[in-house]
Amino acid sequence: GGGGGGAFGIDSFTVLGIDPSATEVGPLASAEIGEGRGLDADDSGALVALVDSTYAASEDIAVGDTLDVAGSDVEVVGLLTSASDAADTAADVYLPLDTAQELAGVEDVISTVYVQADSAASLDEVQTALAEELPDATVSSQSELAATVSGSLSNATALVTNLGT
Repeated sequence: GGGGGGAFGIDSFTVLGIDPSATEVGPLASAEIGEGRGLDADDSGALVALVDSTYAASEDIAVGDTLDVAGSDVEVVGLLTSASDAADTAADVYLPLDTAQELAGVEDVISTVYVQADSAASLDEVQTALAEELPDATVSSQSELAATVSGSLSNATALVTNLGT
C-alpha cells in the first residue's frame, strides 16, 4: 500500500461500481471532486476508490488511506462532494465497474445503465426505444432534469452492491 494511510475496519457501507471512462452521466454527474482526483479510464480494474465526503468525514477517511472492501485493500484516491448541499451522493464508496464486479464475485453484471438523450425533445422517443429493446428492464426518466440535458448520446454503467467485511 501507499505511505501514511491507515486501514479501517468498517462494518458495512454501500459500494457503487461505475464505468470510469463515462462519468458525465449517471450517479457522479452532479458530484464534484473535493480532494484528490476522480476516476479515469486508466483506473479500469485498479484497486482505487472515490469516497463520499460526508461518509469520509464520519469515518475519518482521507485521500491516500486504504479501505478494506470485500477483503481487498482499496486506495482512496478522491473525495466527492455533492453539487447540491442537501443531497449526499448515491453511495459511500465508488469503485471502477470491473473492480467492483471482481470484488463482488460477479462477472458482467450490471444493475443500471444511464443513457443521456441528445435533446429534451427526444427523451420520450429514447425511452420508448429502450423499453422495446430491453423488455425485461425498468426504463425510467428523470423528466425534471430534461431541461438541462445536452451533449451527445452517451451511457455509463453502474453496479450496485453491498460489500460487507
